Amino acid sequence: MAKKDSLKKHLQKGSLKKDLPSTEEIEKITEQVYNKEEETKKEVKEPKQRTTIDIPKSLHIAAKMEAMKDGISLKEFLLNLIRKELDKRNNTK
Repeated sequence: MAKKDSLKKHLQKGSLKKDLPSTEEIEKITEQVYNKEEETKKEVKEPKQRTTIDIPKSLHIAAKMEAMKDGISLKEFLLNLIRKELDKRNNTK
């Protein structure tokens, strides 16, 4: 019962009310959301293939450390290495 009374007091005081964004802010946010959805729809995502490899723990740690230095995931780091190597091999032929 005490919780109900406390809640009623807060509601009467208006202390639980939040500042609502203006109509312009809401329209701006809505436009950003719809623009992102449009961009996502336009992107054609390539199918993925999951691959498992066994690598020495020391190599895993070294690669993970390098990825962290670059501020990217290990997955991104390894994909970048593979892309660079493939580009290098394709350009030398």
